Amino acid sequence: MSLTDRRLRTAPGPRRSVEHRRRTFDVVEVAEDGTPRTGFDAVSALTVYLALLLLIPSDRVLPGLGNLGAPAVMWGFACFLWWIWHVLSRPREERLLLSPVSVAAWIFIGTMLLSYVFAMMRPIPVAEVLPADRALLRMLSFLGVVLVASTGIRSFARLQTLLRRLVLLTAVVATIGIVEFFLRRPLAPMIPTPGLVSGGGGGEDMRGDFLRSTATAIHPLEYATALSIAFPVALMLALRTSNRTRVIMLSCAGLIGVSLVLAGSRSAIVGLLVGAIPLLLVLGARERVAAAIGGIAAIALVYVAVPGMIGTLRNLFLTAGSDTSVLSRTASLQLVDVLLPLSPWVGRGHGTFLPAYQIFDNQIILLLIEVGIVGTLAFVAVYVAAIVCVARCRTAPPAISGIAAALAAGCLVAVSLSIFFDSFSFPKAFGLLALAPGLCAGAWRVSQNLPLQFATSADAHA
Repeated sequence: MSLTDRRLRTAPGPRRSVEHRRRTFDVVEVAEDGTPRTGFDAVSALTVYLALLLLIPSDRVLPGLGNLGAPAVMWGFACFLWWIWHVLSRPREERLLLSPVSVAAWIFIGTMLLSYVFAMMRPIPVAEVLPADRALLRMLSFLGVVLVASTGIRSFARLQTLLRRLVLLTAVVATIGIVEFFLRRPLAPMIPTPGLVSGGGGGEDMRGDFLRSTATAIHPLEYATALSIAFPVALMLALRTSNRTRVIMLSCAGLIGVSLVLAGSRSAIVGLLVGAIPLLLVLGARERVAAAIGGIAAIALVYVAVPGMIGTLRNLFLTAGSDTSVLSRTASLQLVDVLLPLSPWVGRGHGTFLPAYQIFDNQIILLLIEVGIVGTLAFVAVYVAAIVCVARCRTAPPAISGIAAALAAGCLVAVSLSIFFDSFSFPKAFGLLALAPGLCAGAWRVSQNLPLQFATSADAHA
């Protein structure tokens, strides 16, 4: 029997075995009937991460730590240490297996470290040192989430469980946003968070006669990004799940979809459209019709319940050429020709281009300035690797291929919307940018072991 599949018998009591899967962190108790009893595993850790990320207002941090003190960031750092502990404690005979996403993530962090070293070697203002230190440590949290998600999800049942929890938590955020929209006031300040302090940001943001909801996010764009990443997953689970949970997933997908329409944001609409592209490739004719009917019903509901909202959204695109936010973004691009040649390959250092200098509402451009061409390409490579992993799932059964397509849609949304704002500066966007490619790699890993997993795993429920 292999070192990675040890079975230990316990007595007295019913005959059981404990299967230690060191590669994926899972410790699974298996009874005589083959039913798995799962303890605290990677899915449990990622569930805690999602709860901290989505439910706690983004402006709340531990005192004195800045954005490094966000609870979700701290938990991601703990995930990184957990993964390192696992690697160091595994038997020598056990080969370490990394997914393409994990390898790409390590390379991306390596480029961040290289940029940091070059930044510290040049004359650097004192005000840039601490932000650079914090930014580098924060990237370890990013890496920890990617590694645990890509190597820790052992079965399709556990993947479904995590995704259902993601959808449920996102639906809670969407519900808060809808309530805010109709009350015309932010609700995040009313959420108690003992031990945490507000790091600033947030507040009311009106577009025409309508409040731009933020729920537990700092900014409407962060709110729209979180919802847009989760929506394809919610829709796919609603279309391809058992009857026992279909109604719940349909309700969650409806809440998320309506809240995106009510967000009053171009980015929300762009996120919806980008997320739909991979789904159209895997949905059957009946599923496409059902999704189209649901979309039309949601738009009709908003049209009747919120007069003027659809017209406001239409004008956002028709008047984009004269919109001050669009003009500000395009004007800031002129600085790229000045700043990029100063250090084109490794940049000036991640976290060193302070908001006081200039705000780039474009994470890709900001990466070019801070980590150069090499770092930006490494960032893109993480998501290319995620898409490659998903593409390898196309021959899997419909349940897994559909979920994989939804996760790919989430990755495309995350990267696409990063063009419209500096996503690394916003906790929810940053956290989901880490989780999305990790889940793609997790789906790929599951698809490679379908016969074993479907034979030994029972249906898991959130």
